[in-house]
Amino acid sequence: GEATGAHTVELGAAFAPSVVPLTFTVCGNVYNDPDHALFAQVGGNVSLHDVDVDGHVGFLLNDSPYYYGSQAGHAMDYTLRATRRFTLGSVEPHVSAAVIRAPVMARTYWVFAIGF
Repeated sequence: GEATGAHTVELGAAFAPSVVPLTFTVCGNVYNDPDHALFAQVGGNVSLHDVDVDGHVGFLLNDSPYYYGSQAGHAMDYTLRATRRFTLGSVEPHVSAAVIRAPVMARTYWVFAIGF
Protein backbone atom coordinates (compact mmCIF):
# COMPACT_ATOMS: atom_id res chain seq x y z
CA GLY A 1 0.00 0.00 0.00
CA GLU A 2 2.59 2.64 -0.93
CA ALA A 3 2.27 5.40 -3.49
CA THR A 4 4.28 4.84 -6.65
CA GLY A 5 5.81 7.83 -8.37
CA ALA A 6 5.60 11.53 -7.69
CA HIS A 7 2.10 12.34 -8.94
CA THR A 8 -1.33 11.94 -7.39
CA VAL A 9 -4.52 12.52 -9.35
CA GLU A 10 -7.27 14.27 -7.41
CA LEU A 11 -10.80 14.89 -8.68
CA GLY A 12 -13.09 17.39 -7.05
CA ALA A 13 -16.48 19.02 -7.24
CA ALA A 14 -17.72 22.31 -5.83
CA PHE A 15 -21.20 23.51 -5.01
CA ALA A 16 -22.19 27.11 -4.26
CA PRO A 17 -25.89 27.43 -3.47
CA SER A 18 -27.39 30.81 -4.29
CA VAL A 19 -29.33 31.04 -1.01
CA VAL A 20 -26.26 31.17 1.27
CA PRO A 21 -22.82 32.77 0.74
CA LEU A 22 -21.00 29.44 1.22
CA THR A 23 -19.13 27.08 -1.05
CA PHE A 24 -18.75 23.36 -0.49
CA THR A 25 -15.97 21.37 -2.12
CA VAL A 26 -15.22 17.65 -1.99
CA CYS A 27 -12.11 16.11 -3.55
CA GLY A 28 -10.79 12.59 -3.67
CA ASN A 29 -7.47 11.11 -4.66
CA VAL A 30 -8.28 8.61 -7.40
CA TYR A 31 -4.76 7.62 -8.45
CA ASN A 32 -1.51 6.92 -6.62
CA ASP A 33 -2.88 7.28 -3.09
CA PRO A 34 -3.26 3.95 -1.28
CA ASP A 35 -5.71 5.56 1.18
CA HIS A 36 -7.88 7.18 -1.52
CA ALA A 37 -8.03 10.24 0.72
CA LEU A 38 -11.22 12.31 0.68
CA PHE A 39 -10.95 16.01 1.48
CA ALA A 40 -13.75 18.52 2.04
CA GLN A 41 -13.73 22.27 2.32
CA VAL A 42 -16.36 24.75 3.46
CA GLY A 43 -15.79 28.40 2.71
CA GLY A 44 -17.49 31.72 2.44
CA ASN A 45 -16.92 35.32 1.48
CA VAL A 46 -18.22 38.77 2.28
CA SER A 47 -17.54 42.24 0.91
CA LEU A 48 -16.69 44.95 3.41
CA HIS A 49 -16.72 48.27 1.55
CA ASP A 50 -13.91 47.88 -1.02
CA VAL A 51 -12.36 44.75 0.50
CA ASP A 52 -13.39 41.18 -0.27
CA VAL A 53 -12.85 38.83 2.67
CA ASP A 54 -12.98 35.09 2.18
CA GLY A 55 -12.03 32.08 4.20
CA HIS A 56 -12.38 28.35 4.42
CA VAL A 57 -11.68 25.31 6.55
CA GLY A 58 -10.53 22.07 4.97
CA PHE A 59 -10.66 18.64 6.60
CA LEU A 60 -10.30 14.94 5.85
CA LEU A 61 -13.35 12.73 5.43
CA ASN A 62 -11.50 9.44 5.96
CA ASP A 63 -8.43 8.24 7.87
CA SER A 64 -5.31 8.77 5.79
CA PRO A 65 -1.78 8.21 7.07
CA TYR A 66 -0.70 9.36 3.59
CA TYR A 67 -2.04 12.87 4.41
CA TYR A 68 0.28 13.77 7.29
CA GLY A 69 -0.98 10.84 9.39
CA SER A 70 -4.38 12.47 9.77
CA GLN A 71 -7.68 10.96 10.78
CA ALA A 72 -11.20 11.61 9.54
CA GLY A 73 -12.52 14.94 10.76
CA HIS A 74 -9.09 16.47 11.40
CA ALA A 75 -8.76 20.02 10.11
CA MET A 76 -6.06 20.25 7.47
CA ASP A 77 -6.07 24.01 7.02
CA TYR A 78 -7.81 27.24 7.96
CA THR A 79 -7.49 30.18 5.59
CA LEU A 80 -8.54 33.81 5.86
CA ARG A 81 -7.81 36.24 2.99
CA ALA A 82 -8.54 39.90 2.27
CA THR A 83 -8.38 41.26 -1.28
CA ARG A 84 -8.62 44.85 -2.55
CA ARG A 85 -9.09 45.61 -6.25
CA PHE A 86 -8.13 48.87 -7.96
CA THR A 87 -9.02 50.42 -11.29
CA LEU A 88 -6.12 51.92 -13.25
CA GLY A 89 -7.52 52.73 -16.67
CA SER A 90 -8.35 49.45 -18.37
CA VAL A 91 -6.35 47.39 -15.87
CA GLU A 92 -7.72 46.10 -12.56
CA PRO A 93 -4.82 45.09 -10.31
CA HIS A 94 -5.44 43.66 -6.85
CA VAL A 95 -3.51 43.15 -3.64
CA SER A 96 -4.26 40.48 -1.08
CA ALA A 97 -3.04 39.22 2.25
CA ALA A 98 -3.82 35.78 3.65
CA VAL A 99 -3.07 33.79 6.75
CA ILE A 100 -3.13 30.02 6.45
CA ARG A 101 -2.97 27.77 9.50
CA ALA A 102 -2.04 24.12 8.91
CA PRO A 103 -2.63 22.44 12.29
CA VAL A 104 -1.52 19.00 11.06
CA MET A 105 1.93 20.48 10.46
CA ALA A 106 1.76 22.98 13.34
CA ARG A 107 2.57 25.82 10.92
CA THR A 108 1.13 29.19 9.99
CA TYR A 109 1.82 30.88 6.66
CA TRP A 110 1.38 34.51 5.61
CA VAL A 111 0.90 35.12 1.92
CA PHE A 112 1.00 38.58 0.30
CA ALA A 113 0.22 38.98 -3.39
CA ILE A 114 -0.13 41.57 -6.11
CA GLY A 115 -1.94 40.55 -9.28
CA PHE A 116 -3.08 42.01 -12.57
